[in-house]
Amino acid sequence: MLWKMRKDDELMETIMPMVEYDRPEAKVRLGRMYAYGRGVGKDVEKGKALMAEAAKKKSVYKADYNKLVAKTKKKPKKAGS
Repeated sequence: MLWKMRKDDELMETIMPMVEYDRPEAKVRLGRMYAYGRGVGKDVEKGKALMAEAAKKKSVYKADYNKLVAKTKKKPKKAGS
């Protein structure tokens, strides 16, 4: 809900203790925050790493990880660009 409301500061306060306790649902959310630069500096690779850790603990998060990888995949430059 905080994500949709774009209350990133409150979201960070809520999830950081859970990230420290290695909770996969919190790592997925923090991974998204890094990947999209919401409340933290944008760092796609750090976002992917956090989401990969979550997916290893809970397979339900593999789909989230795969979506992020697909969205952030570098597109080849067109010739002459």
